[in-house]
Amino acid sequence: MIDLTTALSQTEARRLAIAGVSAGGRARYTNHFRVEIAKDDIKITDIPNIIHGTYSPGEFENGAWRYRAETQRMCVVVEFEEDGTVVFVTAWRKKR
Repeated sequence: MIDLTTALSQTEARRLAIAGVSAGGRARYTNHFRVEIAKDDIKITDIPNIIHGTYSPGEFENGAWRYRAETQRMCVVVEFEEDGTVVFVTAWRKKR
């Protein structure tokens, strides 16, 4: 079980996100996430690369701690469930 009452470290958020999309991991993609990746032409196959990127400190929003993972070109926002499931909330392609 994960303690969701306080923010995770950026390192722990990264580790959990990577574990969530690896073989045997648990990931859930919100409808909003699916709409946003379609709008910005981001593929599900891009997600593993993005979550290996840089993480911002957790931000408490809508009742959950959220973490932004970024590469130079794309960003995803994730949150976690107590059982370690990574929930993909939104994503976007950065403007150049």
